[in-house]
Amino acid sequence: MRAAAGSTSTRDTPAHGIEVLERTSENITAAFSDDYMKANADFRNRAGLDTYIERRDDGKCCEWCSKLAGRYRYPDGAPRDVFRRHDNCGCTVEYVCSKGRQNVWSKRWASEPKKIEYSKLTVLTPKEAEELEKRLTNERKSGIIKPEEVRQLALENQRYGRNKDTLVNKTYIDGGEYKRKFDNATDNPNVNKALYDCAKRALKHRSGTALEDMYWLDAETGKIVFAVTDSTDDRAIIYTDKLRKAIKGRESMITIHTHPSSMPPSIDDFNSSYKNGYKEGFIACHNGKVFRYSSEQEVSKTLYNLYINEFMDNGLNEYDAQLKALYKIKENHAISFSEVI
Repeated sequence: MRAAAGSTSTRDTPAHGIEVLERTSENITAAFSDDYMKANADFRNRAGLDTYIERRDDGKCCEWCSKLAGRYRYPDGAPRDVFRRHDNCGCTVEYVCSKGRQNVWSKRWASEPKKIEYSKLTVLTPKEAEELEKRLTNERKSGIIKPEEVRQLALENQRYGRNKDTLVNKTYIDGGEYKRKFDNATDNPNVNKALYDCAKRALKHRSGTALEDMYWLDAETGKIVFAVTDSTDDRAIIYTDKLRKAIKGRESMITIHTHPSSMPPSIDDFNSSYKNGYKEGFIACHNGKVFRYSSEQEVSKTLYNLYINEFMDNGLNEYDAQLKALYKIKENHAISFSEVI
């Protein structure tokens, strides 16, 4: 920028350049810390801990920042822009959970970006999350949960026999009672046999872990179209490009996947079934239960979570609350589910 004759432009001075660089550096560091805090908030929320986000302005901010200031339940109650910043933003963002609060704006983390891999956060069960929180509290009283600490505990609990909540009774699933659950799962004996074989294989493979296996079967022949048996994401199956290509254009498929937590079908299960046009889906729970489900429309996950929170606030455990929430959803949505017995 060129100054007018007879005037001095502060924008052309070295001091101004340094000021701009400092503001930019602070903003990038703050944004980095915000992203890392978001990962921790996601971890605590998915682990079953109540989580809130607080955004506070510095008293000298713009109207946009002022409107974002407040305390929000995370993630469903938080504005989409709660973590966003503009140039020279002085807002602070904190997450708050039952164990306390942690300030996002921390220069200590800004100097170690290469050591933080918050994009690959491992999800623990509520019990595992409490164990990790307790361990960290005893060791250093407070601080951010580092992803490597989460993964370490997860790996410890993945060893056979360590994660007792997800152990499979292999004698039971090899027995006649479990097999009979699949005898009339569909009206196609070949599909029924394939479902049983896949369920047994997946449960034995994932016993004592929080990982899932999933199979896609041709609804006419029972032949396996595709399988995911190497997932490293806890309680999730990621739809890769290879998977999407394998199932694209197939009009009649039946799926079966495991639920280490032994919960009924989730809203994600219903929505995935609807979006991909599956004829029907089955869930093989680690405790021996089997569920079938299908959907003819997409369902609001926010509504589903509201129902669950309401029922849990009224004293129901997570399993019963989820089941009751599904029955409420079913009253006004085209979904179907039942336990296979």
